[in-house]
Amino acid sequence: MVVIHQNLKHTMHIVTWFTPPSKQIADAITKIAYASESRSAAVNTLIVPGSSIDDVMAEIQKMKVITSNPDWHSRCCQLMMQKPAREMFVALKGYEERLLDWLKYATDHLG
Repeated sequence: MVVIHQNLKHTMHIVTWFTPPSKQIADAITKIAYASESRSAAVNTLIVPGSSIDDVMAEIQKMKVITSNPDWHSRCCQLMMQKPAREMFVALKGYEERLLDWLKYATDHLG
């Protein structure tokens, strides 16, 4: 009788540790979804609002001094392909003279 009891106890132990494959898959998907949401949230905190190519180029299109000079306009377009340049553009927004000075310098030194 002791042997049966030990076997039953052993069997119950195996059953409590066994997780069905469907549950394992569901748990893995939950972990992946959580990691994806966490990464997405982290990336969003690094994005400077208004620094997309569309946003920055819309502002450049409003600047007559740039659009009237096709060469400078082309160089500004090339410069705005770089994320740090777009972020600097947004940071200098509201300081038109400083922004234009920086754009002139940055576009003259494109490398």
